[in-house]
Amino acid sequence: MYPLKLKSLLMIVVATYLVALCQAEAQQYDLRADNLGARSRAVINDHRLEITGSDGQNAIYQRDKQFDSTDGQWLAYSGASQIVRWPLTSTGNLQIGRRVGGAIEYRKSQMQIFPTAELSLNNASVLPTSPNNSNRIGLAKPQGRQESITWFEGLLNNQDNLSPQFMRLASVDSNGSPWLMARSQGLGLQSVRGPLQGQDDWWIAPVGSFVRLQTNHLGIAYALSAQPSGMVTLAPLTQDAHQLWRVLPANSGAGQFVFENVQLAGRGLALTPSGPVLQPLAVIANQGWLPIIVPQPVGWEPVWRSVNREVRPNPPLPPAQLELANSHRFALFILLADNRRLNSVEQIRIEPQSSTIVSVDRDPGATIFETYELRSPSGIWKRDQSVTPIPATSYYDVSVYEEHLQSIAIDRTGKSPNMIEDVNYVPKSVGWLKLPANLPDAGRIAIYEQASAAKNPGAVRRLDPRSFDKGPNTGSSSLSPLEQLLQELAPPSRKSF
Repeated sequence: MYPLKLKSLLMIVVATYLVALCQAEAQQYDLRADNLGARSRAVINDHRLEITGSDGQNAIYQRDKQFDSTDGQWLAYSGASQIVRWPLTSTGNLQIGRRVGGAIEYRKSQMQIFPTAELSLNNASVLPTSPNNSNRIGLAKPQGRQESITWFEGLLNNQDNLSPQFMRLASVDSNGSPWLMARSQGLGLQSVRGPLQGQDDWWIAPVGSFVRLQTNHLGIAYALSAQPSGMVTLAPLTQDAHQLWRVLPANSGAGQFVFENVQLAGRGLALTPSGPVLQPLAVIANQGWLPIIVPQPVGWEPVWRSVNREVRPNPPLPPAQLELANSHRFALFILLADNRRLNSVEQIRIEPQSSTIVSVDRDPGATIFETYELRSPSGIWKRDQSVTPIPATSYYDVSVYEEHLQSIAIDRTGKSPNMIEDVNYVPKSVGWLKLPANLPDAGRIAIYEQASAAKNPGAVRRLDPRSFDKGPNTGSSSLSPLEQLLQELAPPSRKSF
């Protein structure tokens, strides 16, 4: 038994450690409703949400998973009189739920989530390039940017002799502000503005054509692991495709890359001010990553190293014959992109009430056999082998535009032989889709309905207006007044961009 004074001291130390741990894991945000002039401060972690108003009043909500949204995009916290749903991305508005009878009705709160003022004023450089800093641990070498691009291009070209690399992973949020993905105290994850003396350095290990994003903690190797809920965590290395990431070239900028989770195909690693999350793949900025090779810390020794790896593909599948059907009243312009090849985009026009058939390759999946060694805290290397099944992935994404009537120039003088002198059409974005991985031998997609349902017109790949070739319009009974006028006046042939 410990003496009473020693026992009291131990209890104080443990309590202090637990408080510090909880504070380290918690994230702070500003809540603002600018139209009402209202401001609050939110502190949130996996267990509770505390909101402090400008009057100093506190409202505490406990984590309550039973009220999470079914799609996993909203995390619920219960209070005495209401339920607060927090968006998984920690951006946008809150949801407020109140019990009405035996059901709960949710409404959109006027309070919006913003990074804390202290964080937004931090102007530390995310990508330091000063030669004076090139030898400091945790800062990027001036040439590290190009080295990392070369390394990832080698991965995309299936080079099998790539060595693991220390890298820093930077991205930007929806406002264009740069952030680094970093490890907080313990095994938490966060976004930071500047270097954290190695906590923002990741050991990027190639596994066939995939990578693991690894780190070391207390002599144990951990890997970034995706969860079906959309959370991203650190977990010990295991035979699990949730810890493998497929690297794709990003369309948001040169030298940027996308990390698609191998197990959860169609969902990619994205960075928010509160940390990394898993989001449906789209052509958006915070899913484009800028990796930078950094110097290895002096005296650093790995706890994991690869000895041999082999990827065995499953039996090949013939291409699928996919019918893209347009039931819309306007012509559609399709950009079919093959993510295996940079800038490989096929342009397809589909007239109203018609369809076209495209042939698309299918991934059969594979199995990775990997021999590796782990170093114990005592310095002894132990060899082991893992066998990881790799599910099929989709190679293609689709950007959908509709042919949109923008303007008509009408001659009011009567001098022109045509009453309508000019007609202008523009491409209007509808939505972006990732084709499913497990396509049948032959199938049909209602492309306009699917793209509209995605509700992401801003995520489409960019279309050169000069390539927007317009064809005949079939017309419709549900025309706008402008379109009716155009039809009644028998316009001339359309002008191209």
